[in-house]
Amino acid sequence: MAYKRPWLAALLNFLFPSLGYFYLGRRKPFAYILLISFLFAIIDKYLLKNASFQGYSSLGLISGFLILFAFSIDAYLEANAIIKDKKVKPKKKK
Repeated sequence: MAYKRPWLAALLNFLFPSLGYFYLGRRKPFAYILLISFLFAIIDKYLLKNASFQGYSSLGLISGFLILFAFSIDAYLEANAIIKDKKVKPKKKK
């Protein structure tokens, strides 16, 4: 298994939910989080259309940021666990 950078997994998860898990080779969390994100978008779009702040749902903005932050931290911790379990070391530059 190749060395996976924890900071990159966290950044990928922040930019696009679950992409950090895909980078780590964790396919199930990738699929689950993608599905949950899609469901939140549907709920926000169709069920909460009257609860908005300047055209944006305040619930959607707050929960979206918290979810991205939580996924980023989890991907970082997951990458560190993979490194410790597999004893994978980064490649040294020559």
